[in-house]
Amino acid sequence: MRVELVCLAAGATLGFFAGSAGAAPQMLGVVASAEPVPMHCEDGVCRAELSAFCLQKERTMPEDGTAYDALEPEKLTLVVKAADGSEHTLPAGGLSIESRRSQVAVEVSLPESVARELGAVELAVGVAPDLALVPVAAASDASPFRPAEVARARDTLATADVLFARDLARTRMAHLLNRLINALPGNTGADPANAERAWRSVTGTPSKLATSDPVLSEAAQIYESCRLGLADIWPPGLRRCLEVSHDAVMGGLNADFWNIVGTGS
Repeated sequence: MRVELVCLAAGATLGFFAGSAGAAPQMLGVVASAEPVPMHCEDGVCRAELSAFCLQKERTMPEDGTAYDALEPEKLTLVVKAADGSEHTLPAGGLSIESRRSQVAVEVSLPESVARELGAVELAVGVAPDLALVPVAAASDASPFRPAEVARARDTLATADVLFARDLARTRMAHLLNRLINALPGNTGADPANAERAWRSVTGTPSKLATSDPVLSEAAQIYESCRLGLADIWPPGLRRCLEVSHDAVMGGLNADFWNIVGTGS
């Protein structure tokens, strides 16, 4: 498996299908997290980004910042770590959800004041399998969702489960890149100390360590390429470079998902 750093062609082609003007965009699926995804609080908001994919070819891709609701809110949980080291898990129905970079990622957020009320010194979001998101309904929607359409889209998640389980290398790469993205502030550039600290926080290993694990090894190459090369000349920095690689992985998985759904296999 090789992940290209400069192209999102596979993902960009998804969703460019005819849709009614003013109609709601696609429903999205969210990749389940083996471990809760840490949330980072800054400027009064606690955020985390999650890997996503489109569930509907017949609707258009969402614009960045499109608001979504969880079809089954109980599949999202908050993991709260208190100052005494104790942890407890709460329903996360109050999270705001917005699309990021079309259909390949979503951001979940809540006010930092809520984290303080919960007594959280650390906060994370857990994602259970088969989480589907539906665009928040708008009064002006020219083509609102009907229950049967929502159910059909929800049913395709079983196909996604099979694909993600079968293609463990790309699924794991998406998880790794997503974790690295979440470990970095948006303005992180090529600072070696910040870059190495983020890598170690996610993987527990030095980024330059040779490894027999091919997925971790390739992720390290991507990370170093972003840090030493593109991040020097690309103003958005290291995080943006990793987003491009993550989005290419999710775009490829999404394309394969629709190939399977289209053939009925």
